[in-house]
Amino acid sequence: MQETGDLVVFFLVLLALVVWIGYGIKKWLDRPWLTGLPYVRDADPPSDELRELLEMHGYETVCGKIKFPLSFSVDGKKMNSRLFVDGIARDEHGVYAVKLARRRQVVEWTGSGVRDAFLPLFAVAGPIGGILYVDLAEDDVIKITLNREDDE
Repeated sequence: MQETGDLVVFFLVLLALVVWIGYGIKKWLDRPWLTGLPYVRDADPPSDELRELLEMHGYETVCGKIKFPLSFSVDGKKMNSRLFVDGIARDEHGVYAVKLARRRQVVEWTGSGVRDAFLPLFAVAGPIGGILYVDLAEDDVIKITLNREDDE
């Protein structure tokens, strides 16, 4: 009779172990895209207004404002700066850096204007699928992707 009790305990422990491992694997599979994004753990939470607007356009907000510290060396002199991303969002197609529209930093919607405004974000933000330019005042989200033209 005691062997039956031992078997029940063994199978309960085995079942708990399988459930725990399955949960860990599911959690790991749900967040593989975060591994290549630096500084996400230190990010601020996103504002409710930003989260709601992105959800209306089909994006899930991952985190709020992120600061990327930068360091330059110019003729041996060290200079520090930083670059801010207003958030990270994702959809079924990829992960995107979020940049909020600002009245004092108007984007010129030409090839060179978009390059000047957004290329630093592509360079610093890591493996992203694009940038979401969010205008909270106009309830507008513009998706910007970088495509390299090899023919030119």
